[in-house]
Amino acid sequence: MDSGRELPPVAKLGAAAIHGDRRAGLEMLFGSAGALAPQMLLDATLPFTWVEPREHASDSDQTKDILVGGVQKLGFAIGVVGTTTLGGLGAWQTGDLLDKPRSRTGAMIGSLTGAAIGTAGSVLVTNWMAQRWPERYWLRLTVGSTLVGLGASLGYQVGSGGPR
Repeated sequence: MDSGRELPPVAKLGAAAIHGDRRAGLEMLFGSAGALAPQMLLDATLPFTWVEPREHASDSDQTKDILVGGVQKLGFAIGVVGTTTLGGLGAWQTGDLLDKPRSRTGAMIGSLTGAAIGTAGSVLVTNWMAQRWPERYWLRLTVGSTLVGLGASLGYQVGSGGPR
């Protein structure tokens, strides 16, 4: 099926950037699965609002407001860090086991960076979904962990430099 024509540069770039299409689905699956547990914690803090102490409340009510706000912010921070870390490492380890990349360090940095970008998108999208459809927990969880896995998988593909 060789027509003798040269491929356009865009086609070459696409083929070089996504070299492992046979395993990209598994990287995304394990990146999403790794991000699932912390994504549940992250979703529990949504819709995210800043809880501030009420001005004309008693001292005990202000203390409760401060504690509730602190616990919510702590849960949000643990959810963001855990989702990024476990999603990125899940995609990186899967890709590393299936087909050794040219650059293991680049692959790890790429998957963690992609998972961080996916987590940021996940926070924005699932926060909007929590405000719009508060009763659809599983939909938010699925969309959020999929965004993290997708970002981690794409980051791995770009950072790894192709198979050895």
